Amino acid sequence: MTSWSWSRRAFLRDAALLSGAGGLLAACGGNSPAARPAAPIKAKVDGDLNYFNWSGYVPPQVIKGFEAEYKVTVNQTYFASDQAMLTKLAAGLPYDIVFTNSAYMRQLIGGGLLRQIPHGELANYGQVIPFFRDPPYDPGARYTIPYGYSPTGIAWLTDRVGAMTGSWNDLWTHKGASGHIYVLDQIEEALGMSLLRLGWAIDSGVASQVNRAASALIELKPMLAGFSTADYTNLENGSGWIQHAWSGDVYIALGKVKDPATIRFETCKEGIPIGVDTMSIPVRAQHPGTALLFIDWLLRPDNSAACVEWMGQANGTSTGNAAFNKLVADFPFLQTSDAILTRGAWKRVPTGSQQQLWAQAWSRVQAS
Repeated sequence: MTSWSWSRRAFLRDAALLSGAGGLLAACGGNSPAARPAAPIKAKVDGDLNYFNWSGYVPPQVIKGFEAEYKVTVNQTYFASDQAMLTKLAAGLPYDIVFTNSAYMRQLIGGGLLRQIPHGELANYGQVIPFFRDPPYDPGARYTIPYGYSPTGIAWLTDRVGAMTGSWNDLWTHKGASGHIYVLDQIEEALGMSLLRLGWAIDSGVASQVNRAASALIELKPMLAGFSTADYTNLENGSGWIQHAWSGDVYIALGKVKDPATIRFETCKEGIPIGVDTMSIPVRAQHPGTALLFIDWLLRPDNSAACVEWMGQANGTSTGNAAFNKLVADFPFLQTSDAILTRGAWKRVPTGSQQQLWAQAWSRVQAS
């Protein structure tokens, strides 16, 4: 069992993260670096690789293998939140490769922060499954290559809670679990889930819908132990009988408890919140050719499987997804499929007036 996601999930917390980067991108305006055309990238060594990612997200042996293969150094820099990543890219720092998140693609692409990726230069592009060749967040996959994804649902302890129904209503209807129910302490997850439960879009900008979703969370609060992103910990120590959870963190919990049969997970029929971490080449990259080689290196079947086994998530390649489903063979409720991707409610971070609407609604939930 690896620990990369323990540190990563610890940073996916605050709604306040949405404001700073949005303002910085807006300030870029017509001076966006994307306004200046760049020559197509060729997959060739053009310098050492300046790498920007979550700490521990790629297996060390895969990075060392790349360095040995191409006789380059990978200079690793880490970020502690998606907003920090977005802010530094908007400031023009010259990273060659960055691990972005699909929920931020409106800001990243709209702000002109990424270069287009020439698929013909990737020898292993055929590994990318069809869905991710034309994903909803990046039509035509012009700027992104998938790396890892983890849908959101409900986990529960089978020795504490009875039958579940595959609905987000399960958070509201199990009154016997009062005081032992947790909702993820993240604005897009909590409000998004509540919107889906009520039959609306996960990223609704309709004030009446967003406010009703917030009110539904307030109505749930008397039953809650709290809002928490420590979902794997709550499951492991038994405090969370019912836990709004990321499937990847459920996998972590399953590997830490004495009896894995006591933990189950469901995705919900009203909608499956989902996002994917992706690989992108920033517009200010000084060594985009080396970055393209690194992307291709991670797509190579043996490296793709190694990454999946390291991080415990599906990654959107044929070899990687097969490796993931083998990894969770004992936990079929965690297995991935094309249906999860096509039916998924893809998360998008609010911007502009919608961001203000969501922030106000979330503040009301927190204060009630």
